[in-house]
Order: sequence, then structure tokens, then C-alpha cells
Amino acid sequence: MPPLVDPTQLLLGTVSDQPVERAARPVTTVRGVALADVPETPPALVLGYQPEFHPARDHWFADIAMDDGPDLWPFVRLALGRYEPRSIDGCSLSPIGLTSWVQPLPTRTTTVNRPDENRVRVTVSGVIALLRAPRLGGGDVGGVAGDDLDGDTPMGQAARIDALLAGTRIVMARLYHLPDGASDLQWETVTYRRLPVVGAGTELTMRVTRSGELRLAEPLGLRTPGSPTSAWRDVVEEQELLLADDPDQPNSADHAVIVRRTVFADTIPL
Repeated sequence: MPPLVDPTQLLLGTVSDQPVERAARPVTTVRGVALADVPETPPALVLGYQPEFHPARDHWFADIAMDDGPDLWPFVRLALGRYEPRSIDGCSLSPIGLTSWVQPLPTRTTTVNRPDENRVRVTVSGVIALLRAPRLGGGDVGGVAGDDLDGDTPMGQAARIDALLAGTRIVMARLYHLPDGASDLQWETVTYRRLPVVGAGTELTMRVTRSGELRLAEPLGLRTPGSPTSAWRDVVEEQELLLADDPDQPNSADHAVIVRRTVFADTIPL
């Protein structure tokens, strides 16, 4: 699989004559195509994708893969046109249309493994950033009941970063079981925990790894995870803790409440 393209490389590709070191995943890549609808017809870099037709929606689409790199919630705006290399000179690229600004969701990598029949280890990594400065002397608004001290409790620098992030975002792992004969709406929570930070970078925007174990009251046989018919599953959810006005009261005293926004969720059958 070829490497993806990140926002910085897209920008450099439009202002530099040097080739982009990491290509996107287009069908074709062409340099120096004239923008005929722009004065003085400046050259452009074309990343050509083969569109596909969606019968149910009755329109054409193309999935464009991007690597968000070290950025969280980057703003992305695409310049789109129709490229036809077999056209007459100067007409291979149609007039350009700009899309609306969008913010791709944060990229997360989740792994689940079974150290033994009584434990499920969950690890989540990805780029994060502080939403606001920490409140000195304040309580931990991200604290969750059941977050007990154990072997995964971070120490040293990881503990300081974990405490710093606890007021702005939280990652929870929950283990569910589906009883025999129950419907898909009857999953029962077996155990849960907050995933603490076990490793991180040193910048304001950094890549963080969170990890923790879910312990079972009764042994669960080891088997290859991922079966869609499994009666056990792990659900991981990341929430940003945002400050907002209380929707039920006028904010005359400038008091804010915490509102949770889910930015990542994944389900892994065991």
C-alpha cells in the first residue's frame, strides 16, 4: 500500500517544483498541468482518482486517502476538477471548483490482546492536543468512578501528562457480553475502565498512547479475536470535554458546564 499524503505535502506540491516524496493513492499523478481558467494559466499538480458510481445515491464519488500527520482536526479544502489526458492541448483539466472546509476526524489506532483467560488489554494511540489550559487547584472533571490504582497507573512524566489531559479528554474501554437468546440491543456491561496515558511526546500537539487491562470475574477462553458472531466485545470511546453554557439556565454568572463530544468510537469482537 503506498504511503498517504498529508496536508503539508499537499501545500508544498502546489508551490514547489520539487516532487512530493510521499505520493497519495491516486490512479495517476501529473505535474505542470495548466489551469486554463486562471489568468496566466499557472501549472498545477494533478492527483487523478478514478470515480465510482453509487446507484442508491445516484451520484459519482471518490475516496481520497489522507494522512493527518501531527495535526489534530486539520482544516482541509479540496480543489476539484475533471482531468482528461486525451484532450486537445490546454483542455485536459476542467475549471476548478472548491469544496467547503472540512475537519477530518482524528486518526486512532486500537489494538486488543489477551494476556490470559482473565484479562483483556486495550491500547489506543493517536495525535491529541490540549483544548484549554488546566485549572490550578481545581478538581478533575474527567475523573470516572471505578478508575482504581493498578499496574497500569502511569508514573513520572506519563502521570503528569495523564493528569493534564484528564480535564479535556477521556478514553474509556468497556467490555460487553451478549446473553444467550438476547437481541443486539441487550448487550450487558461486564466491566469498564479509563485508559491512562502510558507514553507521549513533548509538544502541545503530540502523539499519545493509552493502555489498560480489563479484568474478568470468570475466565474467558482464548481464541482469535474478531469473530462477528462473538458474544463478547470491547467498545472504545474517546470524548472531548468541552466548556459550554448550561442549556437550561441563562449564563449571567459566566458559569460553564462540561459537555462531552465523542470524537472516536470502535467495537472489537473478542
